[in-house]
Amino acid sequence: LLRLASNTGGQGGATLHVVALDTSLSMQRDGVWARAQEQARGIAGSVRGGDRVMLVAADHRLRVLQEPVFGAQRGVVAAAIGSLEPGWSRLDYGALMSGSTAWGGGAGERVVLHFITDLQQSAGPLRFADLQAPPGVTLALVDVGQDLPPNLRVAQVAVDERDAKAIEVRIDGDAEAARGRTAVLTLNGVERGRQPLPANGELPMTLDFQVGELSEGEH
Repeated sequence: LLRLASNTGGQGGATLHVVALDTSLSMQRDGVWARAQEQARGIAGSVRGGDRVMLVAADHRLRVLQEPVFGAQRGVVAAAIGSLEPGWSRLDYGALMSGSTAWGGGAGERVVLHFITDLQQSAGPLRFADLQAPPGVTLALVDVGQDLPPNLRVAQVAVDERDAKAIEVRIDGDAEAARGRTAVLTLNGVERGRQPLPANGELPMTLDFQVGELSEGEH
């Protein structure tokens, strides 16, 4: 069950508008991020009077970029939106819903979560129930992924179980999008290999990159 609301909330009483921008990898596609920023600025610009607005960036973590401010100060939210860019990680919609419990409104204040995303299937949680917004939070979903071309995604990156000196990369998505594309593996800022994607290959496909011994820790 998804509770939907308009951008302005209900009638009477104050509303806290939480503008949550999807900053995962897929938002880097041509035109998507520009649409997302436009929508976010429009929501922030509509806040008036005693209503408040805040800005959250959502990918593998949730970052509050602007704490709640009243409508008269909405310009600081617009400035923060302009400085934000999508990154390289994955978003889990379930984590966003559970994390939204931290953005409770003040006394008598409703909370509307304006979630701006391109609705990638890979962001879906393991359990459908995790998509439910917590009590007191109304979801206003803003889809900026309409009419987009075929897409690819990195489904998994891991050390090859058969060869500890190799990295295994699993690519999934639309086979049409693989034509003319090259997978490039970069470790700690250094390119370690590249492989053209087969034009007629079936997805998902798995690529192996020889990288040698890796030290313990994050890379």
